[in-house]
Amino acid sequence: MELATLVLSNPACSTLDDGEKHLFAWLFANKLLPSQVIVVTTADKAALVASHGLGWLDSMTSLEDLARKAGVGRGNLDALVSQYRNDWLSSIKTKIRFGIIP
Repeated sequence: MELATLVLSNPACSTLDDGEKHLFAWLFANKLLPSQVIVVTTADKAALVASHGLGWLDSMTSLEDLARKAGVGRGNLDALVSQYRNDWLSSIKTKIRFGIIP
């Protein structure tokens, strides 16, 4: 029921992979986003586009940001590939907001 409600309300969510679709459906059904407390991390552009359609783009954060706040050391942070970094996410969010990534 939650999956159907999400996809019917937000067709862009139909292309999400199963894990993200289930997470988004649960968050949507429970009206947990947007939130100052709950954040979601993903390196999937389709999920970021869908989050924008749901009004959740500001609740998306990078793995780098979460790791830094959790006290992960510089060596491990430096090992993160680009799509898990703050600058990559910021760039994608900007492109989504300006309609460059539809």
